[in-house]
Amino acid sequence: MADDLALLRPYRSFIMTRIRDRFGIDGMTDLVLEDIVGMLNLGETNRRRLINRAAARQDEELEVGYVHFTEVQSVTWTANPLVVDTLNHLVVICRRNRHVAVCATDASLRSSIVRRFDRGDSPGIGALQPISAGIMNAAFVKGKARTLWLSATHRRTTVKADSKVLSGMDLRDALNPVEDQSYYFTAARCGVDLQEIISSVGSAPRSSKVWVGSSEDWKEFRDTVTVLLRRLEETKKPEPSPLPVIAVTSIDSHKVRGAFDLAIIPPELATEEPLEDDEIRRKLERWSYGADFEVLDTKGPSVLAKVSLNGKPVGKIELEINVRDPERVTWRARGEPDDEDVRELHDEALEVFRNHDWLKVWYDSGHALSNRAIFEIRYRDMPFRGFEWGDFDGIDVTREKPAPMDEIGEQNSLFCWVKRHWPIGGDQRALPAGWLACDDGAMEIADFIHLDDRAAPPVLSLIHVKAAGSCRPNRGISVSKFEVVTGQGVKNLRSLDRQLLDQGMMDGIGRKVGALVWHNRRSTTRQEMLRAIAAMGADYERRVVLVQPHLQRSTYEHARQHARSRDAGRLRQLDALLLGAESAVHGAGSALVVIGER
Repeated sequence: MADDLALLRPYRSFIMTRIRDRFGIDGMTDLVLEDIVGMLNLGETNRRRLINRAAARQDEELEVGYVHFTEVQSVTWTANPLVVDTLNHLVVICRRNRHVAVCATDASLRSSIVRRFDRGDSPGIGALQPISAGIMNAAFVKGKARTLWLSATHRRTTVKADSKVLSGMDLRDALNPVEDQSYYFTAARCGVDLQEIISSVGSAPRSSKVWVGSSEDWKEFRDTVTVLLRRLEETKKPEPSPLPVIAVTSIDSHKVRGAFDLAIIPPELATEEPLEDDEIRRKLERWSYGADFEVLDTKGPSVLAKVSLNGKPVGKIELEINVRDPERVTWRARGEPDDEDVRELHDEALEVFRNHDWLKVWYDSGHALSNRAIFEIRYRDMPFRGFEWGDFDGIDVTREKPAPMDEIGEQNSLFCWVKRHWPIGGDQRALPAGWLACDDGAMEIADFIHLDDRAAPPVLSLIHVKAAGSCRPNRGISVSKFEVVTGQGVKNLRSLDRQLLDQGMMDGIGRKVGALVWHNRRSTTRQEMLRAIAAMGADYERRVVLVQPHLQRSTYEHARQHARSRDAGRLRQLDALLLGAESAVHGAGSALVVIGER
């Protein structure tokens, strides 16, 4: 390859590092490249051959150097040693001040480079240190979360996934406060705005890695590296918990004890990028799917286990685990095979166990070791965030319906409040009221069905109303007042489907309640509203609305701010009830809104 940076356009995936303070920066790029050439044994074997090594040069804000080499590999589909592939690989080193980005097209080489970070007294790879997870979080795990790779800290069970990958518009809203507390994220792709050059960045904070995607040309690659390194320089304050709900590392790692289960992570979950090395993939598949572990003894975080592969005993392995730094746990693996016939398998097991990205251990103390960090498994009280506050001035909050029903809007009941004031917010007179139908009665869809067809996209709301137990201004929080209306909201979720909604509304045409339909607060017919529902198509937002004014905003805020007050415990119970309902509502692709009294 000609010594010309302009010809390069590698995939934009980087290991992000910083030069340790004890070392200078002059000549560091060339020293790192020299170490990499030595690691590869280029020219010393027939397997790898150096094609070109470009010395460091300045290119705008970056000092850049690279190595181009070829590697001969046997293919997986034949045992014939004469059938081989010749692969071209590239390593690019980019330095901006004290921060260095390493781009390597060979996945196995990336792992080898990372293992040499932060070691030794001589400059080169050992002078580099990975960026801490907290700084990586603060720099790149921000904005809309579009893809999340989650791994479990809970004990293994058939009713809950060990790992999962989520994708969506903004997963911060999709995370379940109850179910997802026992997962932590290993990687995330977020909508990070970086000077209009990058719209989203994938990052694996504990691996100090980021990726953006393919590059069209060298300029795009160089500009990407520049803004990524600049962002790291600007980021001073770490962020330990950039995403809501999910688990964070434990601060009580010294209490870790009582290992009861071990596992090797399957290859598709061991890294956020596909494993390119066939031999590594085969080993991971063999041990993640075929291995069984029996814990024989445990001392603190360390564990002695008997290992079998596909039912065949292999031997014992002892893991001496150091948890002094809960975010960078280290361990040593050693042991003996059951006999010489399985020594090769036992050596392979030790190799797998020594990889700090592949091992998971669960402890009776309520901790889990995963992704080289200790997590504490415990339920945290999470607040329900879907409260909104309505003005019920002039309304008897203990009165649910008017009598007779055809006077909805003319009296002081909660049904009248819905007819006069929904949707809430801002100047009610300036808001288009949209379509509203009362469906109260046996086999009802909801107390009210509301359609805002002027919104983009349209918004369909099923409104369930329940009277307060008291109108006293100092009434406390009552969980029981929410149980019935919450159950009604969940059991009628199916009616958010447009076809089922059509059928339910058609069934109401012959009932007395069928005449209680309004458009912009003026009487109309169900047939007219059905035509409006048909016209909105399939692209519409869905909401379940619970109107229960027993909860007052002042009481809510006092309980939220005073954890030991009379109502604080009740509010935590109410949170749990509503979060459980919200999980079901989210499962139907909808949002849950709860209306209390302002």
